[in-house]
Amino acid sequence: AELFGQAVDNLHRDVRMHSDAEVFDKWTACRGAEATASDRAGVIDELVQFTRARFRAQAIADGASADLVDAVMDVTEADPLVLERKVEAIKALQGHPDLIAILTTFKRVMNITRDQQGASPDRQELSEESERALFDALDAAEANIQQATERLDYSEALRLSLTLQPAVARLFDEVLIDAPDPAVKAVRMGLLLRVAGAFRGLADFGRINTR
Repeated sequence: AELFGQAVDNLHRDVRMHSDAEVFDKWTACRGAEATASDRAGVIDELVQFTRARFRAQAIADGASADLVDAVMDVTEADPLVLERKVEAIKALQGHPDLIAILTTFKRVMNITRDQQGASPDRQELSEESERALFDALDAAEANIQQATERLDYSEALRLSLTLQPAVARLFDEVLIDAPDPAVKAVRMGLLLRVAGAFRGLADFGRINTR
């Protein structure tokens, strides 16, 4: 968006400097002759959406499934480098022997936590061993996931995120997330929100097809 904004501003400036050139008549008719192009934000957004559509089509042509690309694009700004690296990292999962189990686990997390809010619990609030195991796994992984994301190493961020899968699967197997006791439910939801936060920076795993 920033680059397209510069391009629109530069073009509009040049049009105003050559207002007698007929080649710019259509631009002037749509965007006016004031210092700033009319509906500048709309023009930029149209260009961004066009480019995102082209990126999506190319990523699918290069072998990524449509649902995978959409899962990335739904949570990612229109930065071509970031989009490409995320898609490549997640596309590499397609050969993982436990892909379905991995995606099923994290898709469940994303669906459960969608539109939910809550604080992360303190460790002393956890009463079940599976809760403590997930808490410890999160503590071990979160900082490194954040560091990998900041240096755009999404393959490493994804690898670290996947280390959470056994602890998440164990939590689902051993406890009821929607516990009758609101305090217990809040603790478990807080843990899952931390898991969702680790993955939300990569993709919306809830959108990836596990069939």
